[in-house]
Amino acid sequence: MAANRGGVAPVSADVQNDVTLALDGIEGRIAQNLVHRASALVDTEPDRAVAVLRRWLHETS
Repeated sequence: MAANRGGVAPVSADVQNDVTLALDGIEGRIAQNLVHRASALVDTEPDRAVAVLRRWLHETS
């Protein structure tokens, strides 16, 4: 394959689809891990969980 202006060879649609599916899988595992860790934090340290959520809400508003 010929290189494009960026010096990177073009990628086929099949490869792009495979990469997209892999990233979706990684995002899913990250989300599951975050939910698991958040649940554990709420169970073990509910006051800290509330403080973290309040700080996040303050930063995003």
